Amino acid sequence: MMPLQAKFYPCPNCGGAMTYLPATKNLHCDYCQSDEVIDVERFDSDSKLNLDSYLSKATEYHPKKIKEIFDCPSCGADINFEESTISKLCPYCNTPLLTSPNNPLKPSAVLPFVVNHKEAQGFFKKWIGNIWFAPNALSAFVDTQKALNGLYIPFWIFDADTVSQYEGERGDAYYVTVNKRVYENGKEVVVQEEERRIRWTPVSGNTSRRFRDLPITATNILPSKLLAKLEPWATEELKNFDLRWLSGYSTYEYNLTLEEGNREAKSVMKSIINDDVLRSIGGDEQRVYSISTNYLDEKFALPLLPVWSSSFSYAGKEYNIIINAVSGKVVGERPYSYWKILFLVVSILIVVGVGVWFYNNH
Repeated sequence: MMPLQAKFYPCPNCGGAMTYLPATKNLHCDYCQSDEVIDVERFDSDSKLNLDSYLSKATEYHPKKIKEIFDCPSCGADINFEESTISKLCPYCNTPLLTSPNNPLKPSAVLPFVVNHKEAQGFFKKWIGNIWFAPNALSAFVDTQKALNGLYIPFWIFDADTVSQYEGERGDAYYVTVNKRVYENGKEVVVQEEERRIRWTPVSGNTSRRFRDLPITATNILPSKLLAKLEPWATEELKNFDLRWLSGYSTYEYNLTLEEGNREAKSVMKSIINDDVLRSIGGDEQRVYSISTNYLDEKFALPLLPVWSSSFSYAGKEYNIIINAVSGKVVGERPYSYWKILFLVVSILIVVGVGVWFYNNH
């Protein structure tokens, strides 16, 4: 079977491959410095899809597990596109390759890169400099040219209007003076103390909250706990989906289903609603017996959000670092240099030992 043909966007002036230039609306040619405008409208939030209608036939929208071989149009090499990959760089000639999305649900929007590679390296360095006991090898690693990779990650974003009825108890603190028997200088004496008590009152009521653009990662290509820490995302800057935004970056389709994303979104919403209920009850302490929530006007979209990502091996373990490629926020797992920790502990023991010696002798 002949390989399929991947595509790239050739420069109209020199024919070189053009890539998206962060913080602009342009495809850029590194060979002749030409630019071409990506004339795409901003994503309209009114175009989000009705959640119930898609969940009712959810199996139709499960991700496809397809691996395909594409022919690089620049060097002719056969390139393996892993499952859920729709753009990447040719590993042989670095040409930005693009293919059409395979999954039943296509990306609806893109949040283009704002932070370029050099700026991302700077954010990475600053993050490393602010963490204690990082091994020297990590600081050296961040200086390498290929330490960071630009990725577009699919997210489910959810909207919902919620109304919640609750029942519980409000606890108001008050203090009473009580006598207590204690021992002072070997004798039993009676002292007075202020003792905190709670007066509980039954309460019921309702709260409402509007959720907009709640992001839930739609792939396991990167740790979801780290991706969640990259919030907030500038979803008001989403653009309509166009392959040109992806040129020069690796892009992944969803491999976690809409049902999985919705369950995670509901879990996040419930936690926020619970906090709303506690505030509504008020008082010094609260007891919640029940919360019943109605979810109205539920919608969703499937945008691609940009990150710079890297992984670092240290002492046989893999660590991930991810940067929000719009805000520059850095999150990551970090190794510890046990030699630096040991040096600090020994230094403290030496200082304490010198202090004790000085005290005993003077």
